[in-house]
Amino acid sequence: MLWGVQLTGQKTTSSPDENFKTTTLESRDFTTSNWKKATKGIDYRNSTDDLDNINEDVGDTLGGDNASLEERARNLGGTAGEVWNGLVKIIFGCFIVILVGLIIHSLIRGENIFKKKKKIPKTTSFDLEEVETNLAVSDLDKFILQAENEGNYRLAIRLHYLAIIKTLSQKKIIRYKKNKTNHVYVTKVNTTNFGESFRQATSAFERIWFGQNTFTQTDYSQVKPAFQKWIDTAKSLSNKKPSLHLKTP
Repeated sequence: MLWGVQLTGQKTTSSPDENFKTTTLESRDFTTSNWKKATKGIDYRNSTDDLDNINEDVGDTLGGDNASLEERARNLGGTAGEVWNGLVKIIFGCFIVILVGLIIHSLIRGENIFKKKKKIPKTTSFDLEEVETNLAVSDLDKFILQAENEGNYRLAIRLHYLAIIKTLSQKKIIRYKKNKTNHVYVTKVNTTNFGESFRQATSAFERIWFGQNTFTQTDYSQVKPAFQKWIDTAKSLSNKKPSLHLKTP
């Protein structure tokens, strides 16, 4: 509270002591808004060297105890701010390097780490992941029949396509790896007589497997013969012989 002073009818010859005795005192309220107006534009943050208690000195100007570490470092500036900014830059730089490394590694190995996998309905009585992991020893004919019996015709087409991949791998035309992209296989098979047929099979498979339209039994019965023909053609291909490197004496 501040006290206002009002003088009432003092004589000009009165002494200061007499003037004070005859003064009427009135109370005046001093609100927070008045304080903010009076201190507007004044920054007390650089008025002290006591950095340990700077939050206590200026209160919520720096966020107080509720301020985050980033906010305090930014408001304090100086060494603390530089350290924080440097740390953020290092973390961001490492993230970019790792991301670029993963992309390059994926491209070199012919893999696609960003491709969304198609979810398999829970009604499937076998694990497709396990089938693909152990493709060389998987009985695909049995799994195709199971998918057909369960009405999962889209999965049956995927198994037909895997049968083509398995055959090409057995012929040593391609080297199968679970996470390789179909584009890698198409590029490799394109050097053979089966190139155009395999490209058609791949296009049909991707349209069915990744398509959003319902794939009915009627649709399946129309495309199944084509996939079976592609499988038979792949089986008729000659084995690719490994190249011989002769050593000169």
